[in-house]
Amino acid sequence: TAFGYSYDLGNILATSEGSFANGYATGNGSMIRAAGSGAFVSGYSSNGYGITASGIGSFAGGNASSGDISAIGEGSFAWGNSISANGDYATVFGNNVSSSDSNSFLIGNNDPAFFVNENNNIMIGTTTDNGLGRLQILGSIIPLDNSSNLGDSTAQWKDLFVSSVNSGTIVNSGS
Repeated sequence: TAFGYSYDLGNILATSEGSFANGYATGNGSMIRAAGSGAFVSGYSSNGYGITASGIGSFAGGNASSGDISAIGEGSFAWGNSISANGDYATVFGNNVSSSDSNSFLIGNNDPAFFVNENNNIMIGTTTDNGLGRLQILGSIIPLDNSSNLGDSTAQWKDLFVSSVNSGTIVNSGS
């Protein structure tokens, strides 16, 4: 089923069994297209960009005014502008980000802000899993003020590996 408003050579298409396309497509080459069985597409497409859900049971939507939006993998979900969820069961939200990893979750604006891969490893600021830990961060961790601790008297970090320490005071608790 396809419905919506198509203007100036824009297209709204639902080409597979059980697929659904809805939205506003304006401009030559702008397209809203549900091509996978059971796929769902909704949004605004202009300037020759498109919104496509081609994976079985995939969902794509948003405002495709400066880049394509695509949900290619089976069961994938893409919402935003200029994004793609190419892996099976990948979920992507944001602007100008994409994931080809299956079973992944990504949020970002021009760069990945938060990414969870199929191993449930969490990456902040990157989508590259170095395999060294459950939480990986590209960038600094900055507290809002100096009232926060890293660990406490009952939940302590086992080892601390650093290249330098800048501190006003270093206290040895003896444990």
